[in-house]
Amino acid sequence: MRRTLPAFLLLAACALLLLGSALPTLEPEAAVRANQPPVADAGPDRVVPGMGPRTVVQLDGTASYDPDGQPLRYRWATQFPGAVISNPRSPRPLLVLDRRLQHGEEIEVGLQVSDGQDRDQDTVIIAVVPPTDCAHDHDDLAYLRLVYTGRDCSASRHGQEPHKVSCSGDPAMAPRVRITAFDKKHPADVWFDGRVSLGEAFALDAATAGKKELGKDTVVRISDLQGVLLQEVVFHTSGSQTVRGGDNFGALAVVGCVPCGSGGDFCASGAKPASLTMTYTGEDCSATSHSQDPGKVSCYGDPMMAPRVHILAWDNKKGTVWFDGDVDLGATFVIDSAYGGASKLGSETVVEILDLQGSLLQEVHFHTSCSQPLFPGDSFGGVTLVSFEPEGGNSRDYCDHGGKPKILEMVYRGSDCSATRHGQASGKVSCAGDPAKADPVWIVAHDGHGKTWFAGEVGLNTLFSIDAGTAGEEHLGKETTVEIYDQAGGTLLQTVSFHTSCSQPLQQGDRFGALSLVGIYQSS
Repeated sequence: MRRTLPAFLLLAACALLLLGSALPTLEPEAAVRANQPPVADAGPDRVVPGMGPRTVVQLDGTASYDPDGQPLRYRWATQFPGAVISNPRSPRPLLVLDRRLQHGEEIEVGLQVSDGQDRDQDTVIIAVVPPTDCAHDHDDLAYLRLVYTGRDCSASRHGQEPHKVSCSGDPAMAPRVRITAFDKKHPADVWFDGRVSLGEAFALDAATAGKKELGKDTVVRISDLQGVLLQEVVFHTSGSQTVRGGDNFGALAVVGCVPCGSGGDFCASGAKPASLTMTYTGEDCSATSHSQDPGKVSCYGDPMMAPRVHILAWDNKKGTVWFDGDVDLGATFVIDSAYGGASKLGSETVVEILDLQGSLLQEVHFHTSCSQPLFPGDSFGGVTLVSFEPEGGNSRDYCDHGGKPKILEMVYRGSDCSATRHGQASGKVSCAGDPAKADPVWIVAHDGHGKTWFAGEVGLNTLFSIDAGTAGEEHLGKETTVEIYDQAGGTLLQTVSFHTSCSQPLQQGDRFGALSLVGIYQSS
């Protein structure tokens, strides 16, 4: 018997055949087309001015992109204490820092971008330069250290009168440029001429033109490597206008200086070094740059930018140790004669850089008795000279400039009370106890009436700030007490009290037990 399909099944089969013939054939490439991940760009590392206890930095992730053209979602984050990101999901949020940075500290900020399927990450490092007077009270400048930041003229931020400064053009973050700096009135006096990378430091040095001081006005021209002018900046460098660490003039950030009379050389005063503040840069020996006799300096090895190392510095003749501790990349440390129970460094200092397992990475030798010059920015392999404390301290009284101290920059040296030396009346200072070079310690500084200026962990030979702004005040009290404990809430090791209202002198290099004064910022 012949079987036939029901009519409704025949109709359904025909419909399916017709529908199938109408569907397009998918090519294999279109069927498996993969999403391309986005590319995160948090911007170049930067140096920005820190103009007091509160600093605001504009972050910029707009160079991030998605190869498929998909819209991006942004997410910024930082673990840095006291730093807050105003709108972390914006491509250009603000980073707000509500505490003062210590020397050598840097802020790492992470950026994550997503296209809805894939993600990418990038980081930016921001170094905030504390503001310190470089030129004031008609002190002319012999040497000015700057960083090329790549910024346009809107980044200018300084304390000079507006008509003393001009800026035009924009290097647009060019990664490498040629910079020429010269005296405006006498253009033949060239202070610097060379190639500089983004974020790199360079120096305007009067000695380059055979002069003792920079001129009244300095012109800085930034060109691309083909010679096309990108930006021109003019600012005052004679000392009748203040120059401060952290000042920005277009694409230039001030990070250090030496007043005239020293020719840029720390040793020109004739004093012997009691201590040298250095930065660990992680560079190999090719980074060595200084003015000492080549026969007085040697370097071999390469720390290869190791993020954390152990540094040992000692006198090459007597073997006296000046520093012994762990140091992070970019952090400062102090080669200090007091660490070895002396009043000044020896004729030659050896610096060994070791990994944390004790293997030698680099060894450098350089002269430290001032029969050879020492300039800020001198580099000896993986270490760079930042500042110099002369034997017996600095004769200039910070209090001579008027105003009351707001912030004292101190270094914890670990010494007992016998290291105390200062110009204050004996009845104004007291010291008891001995931290015995304990490392680290917990330090609390207060006015004795309930206002705390500092509380935190501090490593040996590390900087910290006694800051009135921490308690919401404009200046420190009449007397400041500093207590040093072995740990938070632990055993008291040393107590020091000294005068901080400027009715008593305060000089660079003053020692109060385990503490050394290295800088002051006043309420005025």
